[in-house]
Amino acid sequence: LLREKDIRTRAGKLLETAGFYKEAKEEKSALIEKDIELLKTKGIWKEIIVPRDAAYTELPFILRADEAVYTGRIDRLIVEDGIYNIYDYKTFPVTDGEIELLLRKYSVQLNIYKRAVIRLFSTDKVKSFVVFTHTGEIREV
Repeated sequence: LLREKDIRTRAGKLLETAGFYKEAKEEKSALIEKDIELLKTKGIWKEIIVPRDAAYTELPFILRADEAVYTGRIDRLIVEDGIYNIYDYKTFPVTDGEIELLLRKYSVQLNIYKRAVIRLFSTDKVKSFVVFTHTGEIREV
């Protein structure tokens, strides 16, 4: 379990693993902290990201469908009022003009996630959303 007070340290280690050091590491760490503050301001941090009941994080799945096998991890699944809400995080900078294109691009991925949740939980009450963490936008797909 990652505690909020440990985010900067953990992010620093992950950034170093990815080859970011000194100024670049500080720049990326500051950007992460800025995004977290935005998510807090918009209520997304508390409502979607922090641990809570009836929720899953990095939920693994295997789905056999359409003569193919799909595997993956669903970033976040929250069950509210009998509805299974899938949240897929996109953590890169986006502009307003790119959002519609990105939603179309990721719709295939989110549809696979929906099919997996339907089978895993024997439900047909599933919605999917993309969370653009850099802008604090949440859009249903």
